[in-house]
Amino acid sequence: GVLLISQPVLSLAESERTVCPGSDRQAFSRLLDEELLFHVDRPGQYLGNEWGAARKPFESCAVHLCLAFPDLYELGMSNFGQRILYQIVNERQEFMCDRTYAPDNDMEALLRQNKLPLWGWESRAALTDFELVGFSLQYELTYTNVLNMLELSGIPLLTRDRTSLFPLIFGGGPSAVNPEPMAQFMDFYIIGDGEDAVPAVMETIRRFKAEQMPKGALDGNMAVQLRDELLMALSAVPGVYVPAFYAEQSDRYPVKPLREGVPERVLRQVMPLNDANQPTRSLVSYLNLIFDRQTLEVRRGCDRGCRFCQPGYTFLPVRERSTSDLVRLSKEAIKNTGHEEYSMLSLCVSDYTSLHESVRLLNREHAAQR
Repeated sequence: GVLLISQPVLSLAESERTVCPGSDRQAFSRLLDEELLFHVDRPGQYLGNEWGAARKPFESCAVHLCLAFPDLYELGMSNFGQRILYQIVNERQEFMCDRTYAPDNDMEALLRQNKLPLWGWESRAALTDFELVGFSLQYELTYTNVLNMLELSGIPLLTRDRTSLFPLIFGGGPSAVNPEPMAQFMDFYIIGDGEDAVPAVMETIRRFKAEQMPKGALDGNMAVQLRDELLMALSAVPGVYVPAFYAEQSDRYPVKPLREGVPERVLRQVMPLNDANQPTRSLVSYLNLIFDRQTLEVRRGCDRGCRFCQPGYTFLPVRERSTSDLVRLSKEAIKNTGHEEYSMLSLCVSDYTSLHESVRLLNREHAAQR
């Protein structure tokens, strides 16, 4: 149900300004902990201090990414792709990866009443303080949630209306293989696997900030020009598609480049299964999640070729994890997270060619601890 609040937690009439995470993260953190969380259901979903959280100092990092999952916390924390990118990015000292989720109805009402923006769960920084905000596009029904989260953050919905250099808004995930329905809202897309592409994008931004950004404040025209130059630089990263640099052409070839230097085709990125994309230090929530266990990805892609199945085609080719790697990584993951359950992940786990051997060895390894 929806909790109806008759009066805002803050009295806006008594204050000239609302406490904003962008201007004072400590003040917003106190407001959240001492006021807002007492008026919402399941406040534990907004704490951002789960076991295994990176909690990097915001000012110590050169580039800041906030992974935005356009659904409730219980679903977002269960998403395996978010866990992979969270670990890969935060292993780099100069980069920071934070998280945000679609707030429930009661928290959204409080944010709107008090004119408070959506924030990064761990840093308590407004999304407008980040260089990058990346939306996980899992399925089309969450697209309206993406727009709602942008509005809550104070970020213009349309790319053409954004006049500040940062943040850049991008989309990734399964639905990014059909980018055009959300193209007017996304500054760029990452098509395919993001394990290499996301750090490459952040490294491009780090170099751009160090080498091309002028000192001092940017006026509107300069910010728009720099935004265009930065997006041009990002278009050179494999897997990055910048919709504004392309125009519709025909049904056979939907888009064509509008300017020189832009790739004629953006290729879907494909990564092997390795140690980097099997998280062993996953976040452990205080709340019950949809999938509240350690996840072991054994296979990516499917060779059945069912005509109705989008991921059956867009996740090709098939890649498998070896049994020895699976057992070794499972030991690390269960030790680090304390989970008492684990599950195998694939589009069709029974197609995993080492299934019988892996189940026997995993059981032999972990049965003694039940």
